[in-house]
Amino acid sequence: MTTARPDADPLEPGETDEIVSGTAPRPEEIAVQDARQAADHAVMAIFELAFSLESLSDAISRFKAETHRQLREWQHRES
Repeated sequence: MTTARPDADPLEPGETDEIVSGTAPRPEEIAVQDARQAADHAVMAIFELAFSLESLSDAISRFKAETHRQLREWQHRES
């Protein structure tokens, strides 16, 4: 028997024990599990944002360097 639900994340080991034993988790436990999952998603989103910002900063730096190089070449040709 699989513990994966097709419409949600896989069940945690403690969740499968609760289902097998027939005892439903308390609302507080569910709230804590939901909060932990939300915090995990938030941390992942923060790291993805930081990576995107770093990539954007690198691209801007490369663009500035190339623009300055081209401007110097143009000024050199005009002299």
